[in-house]
Amino acid sequence: MPAADTSFAPIHAFTARWEGGYADHPADAGGPTHHGVSLRWLKSIGQAGDVDGDGDVDEADIRALTPDAAARLFYDRFWQPLKCGRLPFAVAACLYDAAINCGPGQAVRFAQRAANRTRAADLAVDGKLGPLTLRQLMRGGAGLAGAMLEEREAFYRRLVAQKPSQAVFLAGWLNRVDALRQFLGLGL
Repeated sequence: MPAADTSFAPIHAFTARWEGGYADHPADAGGPTHHGVSLRWLKSIGQAGDVDGDGDVDEADIRALTPDAAARLFYDRFWQPLKCGRLPFAVAACLYDAAINCGPGQAVRFAQRAANRTRAADLAVDGKLGPLTLRQLMRGGAGLAGAMLEEREAFYRRLVAQKPSQAVFLAGWLNRVDALRQFLGLGL
């Protein structure tokens, strides 16, 4: 990661604390996960997901993943495409952490809804980081970041209402959002 992109390290450190080590929970649709990288996602990136270099992407690749390799994947595939290095710190943290936990499209939808609500932005809620969305995010601050976290909490609650099997994760998801709020100094 470039040294000039100073916001990545502290934001990723926050996210990494929540993503932790290896897990294979039966209710997790992503399958086995290590350092926040799910097998489902690793398979979706093709040969870049062949961490152990044996020609396929399987659970052995998840187990072989190091924290540094996970950080590099997240930087290249989430931080950079979402242009987090160009955003205010709090907005970047909310966007990045949501992208790792919920996927980049969902993270952008949280931001678009939040901008529409707090900034009267009239953005299409399409999950695409186009120039209008990027402009709103670049101008955002604590108010936008707080609204992004509220959108994320509402999403988790809707998800559990639609898929009760996900209720096992709800307290952890909400605790993570609260911890991010505290990390950013946004209060409760």
